[in-house]
Amino acid sequence: MQSFFITGTDTGVGKTILSAALLMHASSCSKKGRYYKPIQTGCDEDSDTKTVDELIQGFSSITTSCGLALKRPLSPHLAAYYENAHIDFTTVVVKTREVLGGDFTIVEGAGGLLVPINGRHLMIHLIKELAIPCILVSRSTLGCINHTLLSLEALYKRRIPVWGVVMVGAYNRDNEASIKYYGRIKNVLCLPFITPLTKTSLAQLVDDKSHEFERFLSHGAAYDQ
Repeated sequence: MQSFFITGTDTGVGKTILSAALLMHASSCSKKGRYYKPIQTGCDEDSDTKTVDELIQGFSSITTSCGLALKRPLSPHLAAYYENAHIDFTTVVVKTREVLGGDFTIVEGAGGLLVPINGRHLMIHLIKELAIPCILVSRSTLGCINHTLLSLEALYKRRIPVWGVVMVGAYNRDNEASIKYYGRIKNVLCLPFITPLTKTSLAQLVDDKSHEFERFLSHGAAYDQ
């Protein structure tokens, strides 16, 4: 059984696409996969769960579900505020724990690590409470070293197990090497942007890089001390 929390250095870095790709790979290895989004904002305009549903069409061994859905495309605490609602952190934790325990489970966060959930809790508190390994998604472009190292430092400080880093975009050997060295992490997966993004093009990428996905999922480790 494997469960991972997918987080990112920012919004729009590729968390949802990676989630679908990892689930496709798990399915190709005869594992039953599950995707869960504890908090979805902007559901009237864009739903990560819907995106994953569209990308995994034809993969009958994968199921998806969403927890709390909020209309505005804002951070959870603001999206809830504009609906005169309050996000109960304990409820989010309990509902998320209920989906864990299958062959292969992906939990995708909203935005980055320090995105507020409510007046007291941030996304990183949810990751800590769930106690499952975290996969950090970053861009490969200029600025990624700073953003990635800051995110890793926040995770390390809270003793959250970091399975690895996934860099999305044009391959940059120097940035990859810098993140491995300064971030004290060995397990790094590099993936290209997919244009156009379709279920066929994503499935082809997963097939082409099956060995890299398998290595990444098999060799995760806590950060080097």
